[in-house]
Amino acid sequence: MLSIRWLIRASNKEVYGVLKKITILIFILLFINSFAAAAYASNSQSTGYTYTLTINGKVGIAQDAYLPAG
Repeated sequence: MLSIRWLIRASNKEVYGVLKKITILIFILLFINSFAAAAYASNSQSTGYTYTLTINGKVGIAQDAYLPAG
């Protein structure tokens, strides 16, 4: 799919389109993974991850810890 020859011949618009699709797929997979982590966490203490997608396309990861009340 991606090769050095394609990157050299392709226009910036084509390269941006492919990279945008890859970024969106990674974001979706990380989002699904955060639900899986919450589903398998123990009842006494669970740890979840929050994924954010910024304007420039970078994915940020933050860890949230939820402790039981009382």
